[in-house]
Amino acid sequence: NAVHALDTLKVLAVGNSNAVLYTTSGGVSWTSVTGPAVGVALGACWMWDKDTWFVGEGAGGNGRLWLTVNQGRTWTQVGLPSSYLRIDKIVFISDAEGYISARTGGTSIILRTITGGAEWVTLPQGKRAVAVENSYLRDVAVCSKFSNTVFAAGLADNGTAGVILKMANS
Repeated sequence: NAVHALDTLKVLAVGNSNAVLYTTSGGVSWTSVTGPAVGVALGACWMWDKDTWFVGEGAGGNGRLWLTVNQGRTWTQVGLPSSYLRIDKIVFISDAEGYISARTGGTSIILRTITGGAEWVTLPQGKRAVAVENSYLRDVAVCSKFSNTVFAAGLADNGTAGVILKMANS
């Protein structure tokens, strides 16, 4: 369901039935580890380094975010600002700043961290911030030159048109 490559050798993949696989040999061989949520489809992943990974629950889960610091031998649930049905995407732009697309039923929410995943807030933020209605947001991209700017894409609130959102901090 999701894959993230740290570099040409180290790759993490997650899938249905709590599947977690990783390679440190560029795909020559893969290692399977027990994921954090028995029987749940995992929908998103991020490989921070060879030992430290974030994994998000997908369809059939409870939208929880999990962290391992030892290649999946143990998992810790990461606190999020609300409850979600599934996590579609995890992306980091730096060691501190990252984004998540999470579904809450009939809409998606973008979450942001500037603490390396220790604390998450819901976007948009600020007095003039206005949430954009959507059915779901499946992908997130962060501008490498402007780390405070993130784009999210998915299905519009009408259920038939696409939507692309731009969120930027000034």
